[in-house]
Amino acid sequence: MTTTISAPAMAALQQLKIFQSRKLEAKPGEQTNFDLSITAPGDHPVSLPFTAQTFTAPTGFVFDDAVPFVTYAYYNPRGEQGNMSAEIVADGKVLVLWHPIELNTNGKGSLLVYTLSMRADPHAQHGTYLDGSVTLGLYGGTNYAGIIDPA
Repeated sequence: MTTTISAPAMAALQQLKIFQSRKLEAKPGEQTNFDLSITAPGDHPVSLPFTAQTFTAPTGFVFDDAVPFVTYAYYNPRGEQGNMSAEIVADGKVLVLWHPIELNTNGKGSLLVYTLSMRADPHAQHGTYLDGSVTLGLYGGTNYAGIIDPA
């Protein structure tokens, strides 16, 4: 099966900015939450219905299967927020969710924030790891960091 994406959808994906808005930091064995944010520059409207979003954990971390959902919030006057189901695969190293990305449209604000739950491996080595990643649809996203504090 071949996946195709329209030129307008690809252009919308390419204009998005993804960034880590709350630090991912824990001691070995600890559970923690962190935030990843998506924004569209200016007031440019973006509407991507049910886009596959893949999050890969940085070295030393796994997604916490005790919390198999992601919390989202649009920061706007309505303040829409909620939980959505996610699939955790690859021994906890990958979390996949399908969720529309709507920014500056349909009453949504210009900032979408995901709060994700992770756990530091009990045997993780102290250090900063920059190999966490986010991919939106077919568009390569960005990397994010995880910090393992000394035990």
